[in-house]
Amino acid sequence: MKRAGKILAFLCFGGFLLLGAGVLAFYHLIQSGDFRAFLVHEIEQQTQFKVQLGDGSLEVGRIIGVGFRNVAFAEPEGGSNALTAQHVTARVALLPLLRRRFIVNEVRLSAPVVRLVRDRDGKFPLLDRLANLPFLQQDHGQFSVDLRAIRISAGAVDFEDHYLEKDPVQTQLRHLDLDLKRLRGQALREFLQKLVRQQIDSDQGVLEFDLKTAVERERQRARVQAAGTMMFPSEKLEFAKMRLKATAQVNDAPAALIQALSSGRIAAKSLNGNFDAQLVVEGQVQQKLQLKGDIKFAGLAVEAPALFSAPLNPGKGELTVQLDWQPPHLLDVARFDLNTSDLKLNARGVLRKMPNQQAQIQLSALAPSLSVAVFKKYLPAKGLASPQLDQLMTSLQEGEIEIKRLGLAANLGELKQLSFDGLRDRLSLEVELRKFAGRFGANSLPMRGVQGNVTFDKGLFSLKNLRGSYGQTRLDDLDGTYRVLAQGQSHLDVRSQGELDLAELREQLKQDGAPVQLAKLSQQLREAAGRAKFEIALQRTTPAPPVAEGKLILDGARLHFDRYALADVKGELVFTPQEIRAEKARAVLNGSPAQIRFSARNYAAENGVFDLRVDSNEMKAGVVTTLFQPKASLSDPGMVRGWVRYQGPLANREGRKFTGNLELAGVQLHLQPLLQPLRELNGTIKFDDGGIDFQNIQGLLVGAPASVNGRWRFGQKTPLFFDFASANLDLQYLMTQIDHEAAEFYANLEAVGKISLARGRYKSFEFTDLKTDVVIDHRVWKLSRLALNAGGGTLQGTAVIHDKPDVVEFSVEPKMQSVPVRNLLSWFEGGRAEMTGRVNIAGRLESVGKDGAERLKNLSGAFHLRVEDGTIRRMRVLVQILNLLDLSRWFTFQVPDFDKRGINFRSITADFKVNRGVYTTNNLIVDSDDLRMTGAGKIDSPKDEMEFTIAVRPFAGIDTGLNQIPLIGTGIAAIKNSFLVANFNIKGSMDNPTITPAPLSTLSEWVLGILRIPKSMLTLPGGEKKDPAEVAPREPPQ
Repeated sequence: MKRAGKILAFLCFGGFLLLGAGVLAFYHLIQSGDFRAFLVHEIEQQTQFKVQLGDGSLEVGRIIGVGFRNVAFAEPEGGSNALTAQHVTARVALLPLLRRRFIVNEVRLSAPVVRLVRDRDGKFPLLDRLANLPFLQQDHGQFSVDLRAIRISAGAVDFEDHYLEKDPVQTQLRHLDLDLKRLRGQALREFLQKLVRQQIDSDQGVLEFDLKTAVERERQRARVQAAGTMMFPSEKLEFAKMRLKATAQVNDAPAALIQALSSGRIAAKSLNGNFDAQLVVEGQVQQKLQLKGDIKFAGLAVEAPALFSAPLNPGKGELTVQLDWQPPHLLDVARFDLNTSDLKLNARGVLRKMPNQQAQIQLSALAPSLSVAVFKKYLPAKGLASPQLDQLMTSLQEGEIEIKRLGLAANLGELKQLSFDGLRDRLSLEVELRKFAGRFGANSLPMRGVQGNVTFDKGLFSLKNLRGSYGQTRLDDLDGTYRVLAQGQSHLDVRSQGELDLAELREQLKQDGAPVQLAKLSQQLREAAGRAKFEIALQRTTPAPPVAEGKLILDGARLHFDRYALADVKGELVFTPQEIRAEKARAVLNGSPAQIRFSARNYAAENGVFDLRVDSNEMKAGVVTTLFQPKASLSDPGMVRGWVRYQGPLANREGRKFTGNLELAGVQLHLQPLLQPLRELNGTIKFDDGGIDFQNIQGLLVGAPASVNGRWRFGQKTPLFFDFASANLDLQYLMTQIDHEAAEFYANLEAVGKISLARGRYKSFEFTDLKTDVVIDHRVWKLSRLALNAGGGTLQGTAVIHDKPDVVEFSVEPKMQSVPVRNLLSWFEGGRAEMTGRVNIAGRLESVGKDGAERLKNLSGAFHLRVEDGTIRRMRVLVQILNLLDLSRWFTFQVPDFDKRGINFRSITADFKVNRGVYTTNNLIVDSDDLRMTGAGKIDSPKDEMEFTIAVRPFAGIDTGLNQIPLIGTGIAAIKNSFLVANFNIKGSMDNPTITPAPLSTLSEWVLGILRIPKSMLTLPGGEKKDPAEVAPREPPQ
């Protein structure tokens, strides 16, 4: 035991001597200045700093501690100190010193202050110099250096950044504690196995660090903790080739610090709130560096008026990020997940530096569900500076938006000048709308319940499967595109289908911006009601008006077009920018069932035309008549059956064509130039481009039953051919119902036809069986082969009547036979007839005048008059003449009783010449048993005067009787100045002429012959006697 104790004591004493020798040796090194010189030289050589070391101290133990006070690293050119420390202690292994190995287990810096500068090239000169320190094992001549750990306590860093700023930006790190050590042996091997999953034997180049500090800028502070490892490929600290794995934690950091650290790069007026962050950094700097982080914030508020119209208040939330840096040109944002109480956003992105030195960014994002209010709040509408986008956002009211894809591909320079116009070709977006509501424009209707997908890609908006309602219109499917073009222009292309409200559609088409074609069509609609399914394609390139095409499927709709009301409309209406077409639509047209075919071409242009065909088995006549008759009304009586086709220009009525085939039943038509319509028309009318055919048309003409057959041919010299018949017609009333103001139609009328009247009248003149051929030529009526019956007599002849606007001119050649006097006088409104008999007239007469009285005054011509087998009743002139005859001396003869019987005559004949109402005759003869009268003279109708010389022989049959009496015989001839013959002059007014006797010597032989007075019975003036022979009658001189 003693021996063992001695051996142990000897060993302890030897070890103590050895330790003392080492301490003495190390102390000698320090005191002699060799170590100090070596250390200063080594640092200056590696870093090019000017190193200052203060007083040194020594702590002896198993590990020897060497300390220096007031350590300073100065810039090589006499600048300010880059690093200072109050005290620096190096813990050195003792035994290796004996072998001239300088193993520094730990270097401690107390209260160091570092001035860190980043120059305008983005480099850190201080770090570049410090990276050259022999932190890893190195051999240098006298010593072999092996630095294993550095520990900093209560340090400070003043960071001055000149890289991207005009003025340097100051950032401070305070209360900095840093533990930095090199991994060796088993710890290194475990680290490398975890890192690369394989066995690595190297024990060099791996550093482990643990950092705690407070970051300050602009009076904003945050606590930061970081720990991790750095692996270098060699003993030299080459940070560019370093492999890093670290974690960091930020606690209770103010959001304003982020704004301060960004140096104004974040376009926010203010950031409020706090956040905590946990970050993980892993990778190799030159190849790929990955950053993962989880940031939690509370009370976050952002005020950025340049981007957002109102402050953002996300409040509490969480942000998870993952960034992959692949130097030198790529930054991949693999994950950016933002989760707040009102916003969930998942984003991805890539930032790469292109060969042209421009940085290009590509971002993509999605948000599962956003309310419209949140979407409007978080959209940087002000920053995008787009009036169209502002208007769109203002129009949005409620709903949810799911952002399925949000993409951005642009240069960073373009993002600095953020605007929608600048980014529209760089931005892409895909969203899904749910229960969307909004009102797009002052005159637009609200949209509700809109659902579907909207995409935006390179300036093109695309709509797909949109459903919802617009006002009272239901959208079942809407697809389309909208592209914003240069200079404020845009192009819209939309296709949609659904069901719309026609009344609402009509009002919307009145608004500005509606398709011109449809807007003009809506102006023709007085009313539209009901619903219709639709399929429509709408295109518009501003500033041009929109163009629409599609179809409407009507079912029970109501339309009021001009004067035509369509109810219960069923059918399909197809429209294009050039044409509107409806095939086999069914409707109730003004109360009548009908099948309609309609088309309108170029309906928005001035030369637009339409084509309408209506088929019906029972249609109100007014629906058809109003199409071509201005005076017609929809309430006109009657029904029609058949079809009509109405076509022509839309702008005006001129040039329109009307064709059809109709069966009339009780129809009323306004026919020029009649003042009143034709009523109760029945029959068939066929009309086309060539003309109109009338087939057995029966009805009432000015209240009289009539029928007509004929045709009207357009474009021919004589367009109208007709055959007219009436059972009873008043011609005078018919003439009063002719509209002389309808000058154009009547003046141009040309017609050829036949007229047949079973019974008729003109004034008081009644007739039957009138038949005539008629030619109408520009207000000239030519009647030929005229024949009628009146009172048992007949009238034949021709007539030409020129019905001028102000006067009527006529020329007639009548041939009247056995027409009763009363019938003839009734034509001239002669009142009560003073004569009976049957009249025969032949001649030619013509006149002109405004009315009947004027035409009688202007009458001219010549005619032969013969009245047969009649009776002269009380005629004023004849009574005066008989009173002048003193017939009381004539045996027992008496004057005829005019009131009871009158004077019967066999005939009255005369040849009249008429000149402007003055009737002249030289051979008036009255042949009667009661008296025989002849005369010559004139009747001036305009002056209502007459001038006649009359020879009267009363009791014209007495000479026959006297010749049979032997006792009397010719002895009576001896009676001088006999009163058997009287001569009178009649002159004066027609009502009260002056009648004076005239000598018989004034009578011509023709007159004596007519009166059958033998000259032998007369004592002529001058006492001359004639032969007893009777004077043979002769025609009067013309």
